[in-house]
Amino acid sequence: MKRLHCIIFVLLVAVCIGAVCAKARRPEMLFVPFFTVPDYLNGVYYAPDSPLYRSQVLCYNWNIAGAGMIVVDERLDQKPLLRGYYYDYRHFLSRNHENTDKLCREMPGLIKRTVKHGRYEILQYDAGHLADYQMNRPFSVIKDKGRVIWYGTGETPGDVRLLDDGRYMIATPWTVYYVRAYPKRLVAEKYTGGRMWFRPWDGPQEVRILTDNVISLKYKGGAIEHWKVRLSAKDVEKNIEKYYRPDSAQPEWFYANECLLWRNGSVFSGTGGKVPKEMWCFRKGGPEPAPESYSDISYEKTVGRKDKAAALDAGEAKGFPALLPGMIKTFFAELFA
Repeated sequence: MKRLHCIIFVLLVAVCIGAVCAKARRPEMLFVPFFTVPDYLNGVYYAPDSPLYRSQVLCYNWNIAGAGMIVVDERLDQKPLLRGYYYDYRHFLSRNHENTDKLCREMPGLIKRTVKHGRYEILQYDAGHLADYQMNRPFSVIKDKGRVIWYGTGETPGDVRLLDDGRYMIATPWTVYYVRAYPKRLVAEKYTGGRMWFRPWDGPQEVRILTDNVISLKYKGGAIEHWKVRLSAKDVEKNIEKYYRPDSAQPEWFYANECLLWRNGSVFSGTGGKVPKEMWCFRKGGPEPAPESYSDISYEKTVGRKDKAAALDAGEAKGFPALLPGMIKTFFAELFA
């Protein structure tokens, strides 16, 4: 049986290489359906019929079983998502096979090097010559005592914390990642929280992790904000109840992802007030809340064991053979498209 798998694998790789080369001029994302979900995504992946969050899985390797890092983008969205993962071979991380050490050696120069908490290194490189856009794109790598625990493009990490459950929490102005560092791969759970800035220079100058589910953003003009990362079902329900109106041009779900907990009295320099992001329990002004005041909205309390059990897919795929049928099906669909 193992010999048969090896033969099929070699044939598939050979045909895929030819197909990718033939289609290299037509950039697109390759979607591979899940027949069963890999066991290392259990506890992270939310099935398409989840009542709250849904997961879009992104990978820089066409074979997810061999990927060095997998990003699970958690979305508050009513739209059904396909069950599978996306491989973007346009991305320079895909083209360089996720060899971060090799990438770092080839970068034109280090932009900034920051040591956090005495053990974390945040390395930023200029990846403009490798990027897909006509602009400079930072490539960032985070190391914990020399071991790579996260990497990505287009975002500048602001703070890193090792949580009690062994996950790394990595906060950027745009995104928060919860990273599980397995021996063979990194699985990064990603939340955006609706934070956005219409102009890059409007973004925060400082990002701090307050708790495992709350971050602080500080702006050049003195504004300070506290944002919740992952909302609960109650948060979503109350956000919709507060903001949705029957005559609104947007559906109810448009108002679900409001994550701003608190802001001081300074001028709001982020979205310019054009996009309301205040949660149903939002407060303004007064003394800055202490991290301890958010203990009742921790990540684990927000997710809840019951919610996890209901939403998570319980598949137990064991590596490449279990994913092979979906890859073959997707390959021929792409080949004859």
